Amino acid sequence: MLTSTALVKSDYNVSIGAEFTYDVVESSQTVTVGEDTGGGEGFLFKEDAFNVGEQIFVEVTDASSTEVKYNVTVGSVIRSTQSNGLEDAGNLFADLQGSLDYISSFDKWIQDEVDGGPRLFCDYFIDPNFCNVFSLYTNETLARTIFPDTAEITFTKIAGHFDNSSTIAVFDWAFDFEMKNTTANTDFVGKYLWKYSFDKTTGVVQGWKVAIECSGTILGITQSFIMEQCVEIEGYNIGEFYSEAIGFEWLIAIPALAVVVGVIAVKRR
Repeated sequence: MLTSTALVKSDYNVSIGAEFTYDVVESSQTVTVGEDTGGGEGFLFKEDAFNVGEQIFVEVTDASSTEVKYNVTVGSVIRSTQSNGLEDAGNLFADLQGSLDYISSFDKWIQDEVDGGPRLFCDYFIDPNFCNVFSLYTNETLARTIFPDTAEITFTKIAGHFDNSSTIAVFDWAFDFEMKNTTANTDFVGKYLWKYSFDKTTGVVQGWKVAIECSGTILGITQSFIMEQCVEIEGYNIGEFYSEAIGFEWLIAIPALAVVVGVIAVKRR
């Protein structure tokens, strides 16, 4: 509801044929579920694994003020996708757990996929009017209405910061949570930092940075997940997380992460 009221129109400003190149600066993960463990540097794009340092090429194939269609190419692998106004909001929050989704879909432990690194985390265009939504979500009280405490999950801190002072807007979001249930033999905590940067004039994403760390026991199974990813458009430096810049050391995560890891535990059993 908040998203739909804040985004009343789309306002992309890119041309057909426009090309953008991104550097994968960091991408790694370490995953442990019970006796299974793995991880490594690199990233998965579609079904193929690539090394850190591989570049991502984005080409606009169709564009209007309300929609951008584009191809994403890594090596010889191509994915066609689009960004479309209000849909950006849903896609953006889906991205918060997107790099973890493939783990929860495993019917069995697939070592190569775990060792290949996380999937690419974000999309490459966002409606510039999403600035209105970012401004709202920096309010902790409002954020807690979106991610409320439940019987399973308690948030010990939720925080956001939005720098809208120049053409390049930067949004930081941070969560910490804990899951404690003695009956279910669950004691799990985690941290989640997310940074996202985009050009307010064109809607072109300038980069993203994600750091996740969580560990504990879910349904009696010991689990841990550590992931880092940083992708930047050529010539841009997204910098450190805002929470780090002001000296906070938080234990942070999101409910989506807890859900995904919980699914892993159930499937492993």
